[in-house]
Amino acid sequence: MRRIHEKSKETNSVEELAEQIHSVFVQSFKKEFDKSIEECRLIAEKIINVTK
Repeated sequence: MRRIHEKSKETNSVEELAEQIHSVFVQSFKKEFDKSIEECRLIAEKIINVTK
């Protein structure tokens, strides 16, 4: 989760943050993580809106 937090401080790009979220969760949870990149974009938008 630290990588997601750090990336959210470094970027205003929803796309970049969504890719980071997706990557971190796929690596952490493997097949158990079944969310799409589109779902991660929604999360990224919320994070960026709260932190900026």
